[in-house]
Amino acid sequence: MNKLKTGLRFIKAKLTGKRIPLFVGWDLTSRCNFNCAYCGVPQHSNAVQELNTADVLDGINQLAELGTMRIHFGGGEVLLREDIGVILKACQDKAIYTALLTNGMLVPKRRADLKAAGMLNISFDGPEHIHDKLRQQGSYAALITALDLAREENIKVTLNVSLSQFNSEYLEFIFDFAQSYCLPIRFQLINKFLAGDKDVSGLVLDKKQQYVVLNRILSAKCAGKSILNSLPALKYLRDYPEVKIPGCCAGKIYLRISENGELYPCSMLKGRIMSDAYVRSDIKTLFQSLPLTKCAECLCTPTLDACLIYNLNFAALLNGLFMA
Repeated sequence: MNKLKTGLRFIKAKLTGKRIPLFVGWDLTSRCNFNCAYCGVPQHSNAVQELNTADVLDGINQLAELGTMRIHFGGGEVLLREDIGVILKACQDKAIYTALLTNGMLVPKRRADLKAAGMLNISFDGPEHIHDKLRQQGSYAALITALDLAREENIKVTLNVSLSQFNSEYLEFIFDFAQSYCLPIRFQLINKFLAGDKDVSGLVLDKKQQYVVLNRILSAKCAGKSILNSLPALKYLRDYPEVKIPGCCAGKIYLRISENGELYPCSMLKGRIMSDAYVRSDIKTLFQSLPLTKCAECLCTPTLDACLIYNLNFAALLNGLFMA
């Protein structure tokens, strides 16, 4: 992915006010082979009708025509889709960069399919006893296998770390682990907005813990640790909810697509508002008619940095250009 070109497209969209889905988050399934402590997605897996392959490919074709530069595929566990290789190859053929959020368990099974992926975002919760506690027994071992395989195949990987009461004391372990594999980290606060119906009250950091932990991460970022979150994004997370973002990019350069093809301007609104826009229809017309949110907060960290870049935050823009 050409990062400079992407940044310039963000800025152009901001200056012209043109609504283009440059950055798309697409949940391909709500099915999952795990039942992680901080994720409520699998609870709804039997109630959601997934798009078939033809509908997904049609959506990819439409997005390519609209100028989409990156699609982040998630779930559930995205590698449960038997057609994931076909989907990734279609994006590759259309020059759309892809990132996949995965727990890593199925990476060996999907080894051949993943050669068309731009990046794997693999969830990582810290030491083995913590990682397995929050996910399931054997998940840490599966993570190691996935990382080794990705290295063999030259597949780019980032680690997604969800900060909780259980792993906030293991930051040094997390940094050392990432450094041993030469991998960048993206930090995410566990929160009720991303947990769905699951009760995460026993996992969420309290305000004091949040401030202390994010300050430690900020210091590590300044010391040169490979952390994907920008400095202004980390400061925002540290001081949340007292601080606000200057403006939201949802529905302007960002689009969210659900498992059944519903379109939303933002992941925070998925399932919380009624949607009459579907990927089977004319995405261009529907995207431009999606309601724009006046929200001034964001706890989805990739989208948070996209919002900062869209609002011409120079530090966030430079971070996006130079980080993995």
